[in-house]
Amino acid sequence: MPAENVASELEKRVITVKRSAALMRELARVAGAGTHQVTAVCMTEVNQPEDDDYTGLRYAGSACDLTGPVLNEDNPTAELLDTMVLLAQTYLEKATAMLVLRRSAPDGSVRVCAWKVVDLFALPLTAGQSFTAACLRPDGQMTGPEPGVKYDEAPFLVS
Repeated sequence: MPAENVASELEKRVITVKRSAALMRELARVAGAGTHQVTAVCMTEVNQPEDDDYTGLRYAGSACDLTGPVLNEDNPTAELLDTMVLLAQTYLEKATAMLVLRRSAPDGSVRVCAWKVVDLFALPLTAGQSFTAACLRPDGQMTGPEPGVKYDEAPFLVS
């Protein structure tokens, strides 16, 4: 690979990681004060080599705690970095991700909202779609709803 192509690819990856970090900063701002949980599930189309007609989905997931309203970038956890890398990977692989924010209030109530992430742009989901996204496990299987959790329409993120 020529040197200019390597430099161009490296620049693209750096910009992608910066955009991923900006998305997480905005998520921390929207989450507000306190520690919250973020789950990202990436879905990539894959072809089975033995069957050219079959296209399936490969799932990868990551979860981290997020303290808002300001993201601590001076000392990020390994889980936060993994989540940012997973989001960056969705852009590089032309994949889609679901980003789920689980906010816990001091009174113990839990509210969940979610976004569909395409090209590192977060598209807000409705309450019903947030419910579905929250029930999607990193392996692609669905889990049942959690009792007492309120599912909300996600706000717009500016990243």
